[in-house]
Amino acid sequence: MLAFTTFMASHTPEGFGWVEYHAYRIFNAVEYLRLNGYFTNYGFSIWSSCSDCVLTSPVWEDQVYLSGVAVISLLPYIGINAIWGEEALFIFGPLLDKAVVFVTAVMLAELFIRLVVFSRTSTSSISSVEVSPPIPQWWLGISVFTLFVTSIWAYQMQRAMWNEIWFLLFFSFSLVALLRNGFLLGCMMIFVAGLMHYLSGFVLAFVFLAFSTLSVIYRERSTLMSFIPGVLHQQRRLWIYSFCALVPALIHLGLRALYTSSGNVGQGSSLLFRIGISGDDIHNGGIVGALQFLGGVRVTQCISMLGAEGFQGASLTSKISAFNCSLSILGMFLLSALSVLGVIWLLRARPATRPLLFPVGMILLISVAVLQQSFSVHLLGHSYPFALLFACGLGGLCLKGAEVIQSRSLNIIVFTPIVAACVLLSVRVSMLSAVPG
Repeated sequence: MLAFTTFMASHTPEGFGWVEYHAYRIFNAVEYLRLNGYFTNYGFSIWSSCSDCVLTSPVWEDQVYLSGVAVISLLPYIGINAIWGEEALFIFGPLLDKAVVFVTAVMLAELFIRLVVFSRTSTSSISSVEVSPPIPQWWLGISVFTLFVTSIWAYQMQRAMWNEIWFLLFFSFSLVALLRNGFLLGCMMIFVAGLMHYLSGFVLAFVFLAFSTLSVIYRERSTLMSFIPGVLHQQRRLWIYSFCALVPALIHLGLRALYTSSGNVGQGSSLLFRIGISGDDIHNGGIVGALQFLGGVRVTQCISMLGAEGFQGASLTSKISAFNCSLSILGMFLLSALSVLGVIWLLRARPATRPLLFPVGMILLISVAVLQQSFSVHLLGHSYPFALLFACGLGGLCLKGAEVIQSRSLNIIVFTPIVAACVLLSVRVSMLSAVPG
């Protein structure tokens, strides 16, 4: 990852640190809390990208952002700013984000290796029977790690962090704990994950509780157990775990209700606006618009290369740039679609991967299906969990292809350039991206 970070920092015009607007948003949010009291507004803060703001001014009283409890979700950055100040925040904040992505990638690679090489002999647990893959485990781990950290979704989160990165990190910790029969630790980690991103925690709890209830109604308990770690097979434990994921959302809603009940007016989009049915939804592109993230970059990025003259008046160089930009985005979209097929194959042929892929996949699926305008507006951020599915899906396709060849040495020779091509395409699309959002 160090090599990738160094390369992108020296070969992209914007560099590889925080973009300016994001840096000031984070600083203003944490500095506002420091100056005005961390719990004055029930933990909520402002979300402005202005520079040299007078954060003690009364003008900010009606600008408090209610979409996240900043004193919780920004806690690591609050600590940096409180101890070392603004300059340290601008230096160590981006490094912290990169560290989170790096650790998540390591955890993902380890989980992928562990889960794909084991076969379930029953629906109650992962057995000790190891299935030797036709391609070396170290190669699978390195490939999944590299595909994750170089993906456009992970790259942009290192330039303008969204709290999805923290949720995925602590979800990974939780899953590792559960696979090691650490029920209490797993509950603690999923609770922290929910605190960092309450919406993902809410959706995860909803999926598990709904799955558990319906499996009882339709007498499909064995199906449910094949999708969750063995330590959660007791229904009481599954409900406790789900409740731990749900509580942060209840905390957020409670604090928001307390804030608004005091007569305060906060900022933030309504649920209907995020869905795209508020009546004034110019950014809502429907389900197709919500799925733009599969291409990594908007097509308008290519159109802008033609300049004000448009296609007819643009120079030949501009037309070539726009054409190849479009091909890159199309290639990324097709590669993303292939990775989805790889995820589906893993869910079917490698049941042990279900506790990893199913929750993340369902969180993303439900979010895309419901919050269509949010995904249309914010192409990157909400879609960060797809980096996990992308890396695992392509790793799964390589594993499927390796089963056909059945030669470790030949598989390495064949699939290494394929993975390299995917990585280079990801880097190319990342270079096309402008300001994250």
